[in-house]
Amino acid sequence: MLRQLGTRQNHLNSHLRGRVRQVAKEAEPREAIDFSAAGVFRAYHAGRQMEALFKLGQVREEEVAHAWTQLLQHPASIDFDELRDRHVVFVAKGSPDQLAAVLDLSHLGRPCVHVGVGGARDFTRFGRLCVAVMDGRGSTGFNSETIRGTVILTDPAGIFGEVLRTEETTAHLASRMIWLIDGNAGPEPGKPEAATELVALDAPGRRYEDAMGTAWGRRLDHRNPGPDLITSSFHSDQARWIAFLKEQDAALPGIMGTARNLVATLVFGLTKMITAGSLPKDLKWSIAQVEALARSLIHRMANARSAMLHSLESARRYELAAQILYKLGAGPLDVRGLTRKFNRLPAGLCREVLLDLEASGKVARSGEFWQARQDGTAAVTNAQHLTLEV
Repeated sequence: MLRQLGTRQNHLNSHLRGRVRQVAKEAEPREAIDFSAAGVFRAYHAGRQMEALFKLGQVREEEVAHAWTQLLQHPASIDFDELRDRHVVFVAKGSPDQLAAVLDLSHLGRPCVHVGVGGARDFTRFGRLCVAVMDGRGSTGFNSETIRGTVILTDPAGIFGEVLRTEETTAHLASRMIWLIDGNAGPEPGKPEAATELVALDAPGRRYEDAMGTAWGRRLDHRNPGPDLITSSFHSDQARWIAFLKEQDAALPGIMGTARNLVATLVFGLTKMITAGSLPKDLKWSIAQVEALARSLIHRMANARSAMLHSLESARRYELAAQILYKLGAGPLDVRGLTRKFNRLPAGLCREVLLDLEASGKVARSGEFWQARQDGTAAVTNAQHLTLEV
């Protein structure tokens, strides 16, 4: 996806450079502007909003409010010169300063930003700017136009777990995004009900390509630069989705705000892919099936977050348990005697690990003393092996 976005941006830049060179060679005649007051609405409906804006000064006083209302109801048509100056849809930069500078060129103020992180420090460096872009709190340009866009963050170095355990960076950026997790985070989407009645969408890769191209063409349509909307009534589905997110909030703090529009986003994307080619015969799909996919994404996020937050602690306790088993193999010890054999091992943590070992049947307690069970020799051998693995 990112490659396709970057390729299209490069193609657009090349076309714009060619057009600029052409304009420099030949002067184009410009249409004379009629500044009569009666033409303000005619100009507006003809798509020449800037012309209509000039004529507002000529409108009768009682019509001024209505004229402004009509003018502000839709975005202005964009001429080619403006598109040349503000043409960036997809942007990827290596530093916050470079990214902030390029946001001035955002087409319609809606950039798609790609941030690739190579270390934990990048989350802090990019955090404030990226959150402002996502929230629509960024402003740029001479007229302080608002920037509200999409942020895609990739982690090729695999340091997200380290960052997630840092409270400052987590709250700033990572918790504001939907995570697409590779590997065995699970669960995978389940089979929808009545699967025999479903019709597969043919050639999803080609449909995605076509939908991507259509989306870019629609974005750059200077005659109709407003947002592309799909109207669908699924109030009950949305209410059910919000209830699901409330249940997940303990495992994923803040997920209600982050994923509130996830089902609607997936429905929008699926609709565009379906209409990108010929419709399969008897195609059937429902919002419930899309919601099942969304639920699986949230569950994978929760599982991944739990693994990232607790993997180091689990590994530490696992290794500590192996070492305690090894030391108890030489004879019974109480908690105080065990902690003396370690470098600054808290007594509370030692007792917790002993209780875990007792529950698993590896140690037995007699009063205040703990000892390896009769099969402790095997347990000690396994413990030494596990320590090496950790």
